[in-house]
Amino acid sequence: MAEKKIAIIGGTGHHGSGLVLRLAKSNKKVIIGSRSAEKGKRIAADLRYKIQTELIEGTDNLTAAKRANIIFLSVPYEALGNILQSINPGLKDGDILVDMIVPLSFEKGHPIINKAERSVGEQIKKIVSEISSEIEVVSGLKTIGSKKLADITQPLDCDVFICGDDETAKEEVAKLLTKIEGGRIFDAGPLSNSEHLELLAALAITINKIYGISDACFKVVGI
Repeated sequence: MAEKKIAIIGGTGHHGSGLVLRLAKSNKKVIIGSRSAEKGKRIAADLRYKIQTELIEGTDNLTAAKRANIIFLSVPYEALGNILQSINPGLKDGDILVDMIVPLSFEKGHPIINKAERSVGEQIKKIVSEISSEIEVVSGLKTIGSKKLADITQPLDCDVFICGDDETAKEEVAKLLTKIEGGRIFDAGPLSNSEHLELLAALAITINKIYGISDACFKVVGI
């Protein structure tokens, strides 16, 4: 079976580029998607230079989606609808979309979840199900801050929680993320549990603020 191709839509942002670096460092080829191919190529060149690899390339979002089978979404929540619309023609049966998005805003410096009827993962699933019932959605990496993800000088040293309704899709994503040094992968249940991961992300930000740090994360004990 051919190895699945990986794209990160929003790979030019802090969170997405951190994942790009971690995956490339684990010897995985990664396609960065950006709203413009020029920006995607420029950021990809910068990241290639940073870790001295040829495993990173950049292009526009639609081309990245067309070429990949596992597509990470690392974009601002408010841009999600437009992003999904822009990559719609590139999505295919069997694709896996990985939702990394936390719908946060801030009120008096405190993180607030922009509460919707569904978690972000469930919102994405509802939208893409209108394209194909054979496109799966997995949520993950929501509880790991961008600074921690981008600091490739250190192992991740965090537990990574993934949620999804399709066991095969979760296994594919877990197998990929297991390659990242220092991260343990935990199955956190169905896609609806993605809402809990979003709340944990807000909690981590609050802990960072109270204690003056930037890399609070979570670990499961007893396993």
